Amino acid sequence: RPKILVGLPEKGTSARKILPGDGDLPEGYAHWIVKFNSRAEGPESGPLEFAYAELAAAAGAVVPEHRLVGTPKGRFYAVRRFDRPRAGERLHLHSAAGLLHADFRTPGEEYDVLFRVTESLTRDHAQRLELFRRACLNVLACNRDDHLKNFAFLMDSDGTWRLAPFFDFTFHAGPNGWHTLSVAGEGLNPRRRDLLRLAGQADLRPGDAAGVIDQVRGAVARFARLADGVALSKRTVARLVAQLRELDA
Repeated sequence: RPKILVGLPEKGTSARKILPGDGDLPEGYAHWIVKFNSRAEGPESGPLEFAYAELAAAAGAVVPEHRLVGTPKGRFYAVRRFDRPRAGERLHLHSAAGLLHADFRTPGEEYDVLFRVTESLTRDHAQRLELFRRACLNVLACNRDDHLKNFAFLMDSDGTWRLAPFFDFTFHAGPNGWHTLSVAGEGLNPRRRDLLRLAGQADLRPGDAAGVIDQVRGAVARFARLADGVALSKRTVARLVAQLRELDA
């Protein structure tokens, strides 16, 4: 979707203006990205992505700070730049697609590729478990636009890599109904058994994997309540709830 870089006031400050975000910002402001609506997605895409960010947080995923920005033209989803944690500081950020020199527009890659990249960069079991949580969210909340450019890694000033916060997570039917990344060989209709096979490929303990799946299922089951909090239309909520329940069957 079309995006702009802006400076938004920090919480707790008296500032109210939105500033251009292409340079240094005054004290009390931070860099944010605001995403506008496309014609295909319609005016509810911002509130829907906000509700999905809340869903991911409820499932235990690491998500960036996010807001809904209200304007006379509608409500738009905004996410804080997680590669700029403090004024004057910028962390090195690299997408999985960039690291692998992969064409993210072409379906056919496996989640297993992401796990191997994560292990190579981080050497951290907790990061692999976080990646598995995101795979479960994409499957069970029907975000089939799960391509390699939507996964990224941050390097701290001491050279330590970790997964960037979970971004570009929203309801998406995918290319012809397929996931861009397949789950243990299943791209059209991955289920719990496929997620558990993926966990085995990633050398995750079965009990840990089952616990993550159940936590994600619990968060997805609360989608209607989260959607109500951002005033999504009843028609949209009913349609999505029906599809999410079908995935959980």
